[in-house]
Amino acid sequence: MDKLLFLTFLVLADSGIAQFANNLHGDLNFLCPSDRQVVTSIYSVFDFSFNDRTWSYGCGSGGGLANVTATCSLQPPINTLEGTIRYDCPDDGYFGGFASTFDPSPNDREWSPYCCTRPHAALINCQTQAQWQNQLREELNVTLTAV
Repeated sequence: MDKLLFLTFLVLADSGIAQFANNLHGDLNFLCPSDRQVVTSIYSVFDFSFNDRTWSYGCGSGGGLANVTATCSLQPPINTLEGTIRYDCPDDGYFGGFASTFDPSPNDREWSPYCCTRPHAALINCQTQAQWQNQLREELNVTLTAV
């Protein structure tokens, strides 16, 4: 349930953690407030009594592309319940948000990312994280930074 590995991140400045985007066992639907922003931080806390996580996201400006409008679209679910997530947004896209529903049968979430693209822009120097970014039932606190 809790093993997440996001493969493609466009990392930009001005990140900050927002309030939780979901209630325990509730749906999650988070999209950065501006189409010129991308997800730059992810924070999550596991609650043992609900066997679920609350999620919070921070967004940053588009760096040198801050004045270029992006097109974001919600993708179909990218995981199977109790499975791992390995996903790249299509067309050199990046994560602008996430949607998730909780399924009480396996106590897991199904995830759909908002993938964003900008005209005449491409991701460069993207790297896959070498290890899992979280552990089962542990706090997750990731700030996405450029290499």
